[in-house]
Amino acid sequence: MASNSAIKGLAGSSDENLFATISEGIECLVENCTRLHGSASSLADRGDHTSAAILGSIATEEAAKVLILLDAVRCPPAKRERNAGGQ
Repeated sequence: MASNSAIKGLAGSSDENLFATISEGIECLVENCTRLHGSASSLADRGDHTSAAILGSIATEEAAKVLILLDAVRCPPAKRERNAGGQ
């Protein structure tokens, strides 16, 4: 998890840096979701529905993080630092 100072630093960075960093984060989240979903499907195919449901829930949580990152992009630059706990 990112430290508070890293979040503040990102909030104060240029749009170009913010967008590049968020793009990398979204790519990582998509990879995690894909891997977790594949593992959940394999478990379900083997009849382990409880474990499949748990991994499916974790995949859903990872997918929801994409929306949080998109909110950061939508946030007006003047409010980013305040929303990151900078003021």
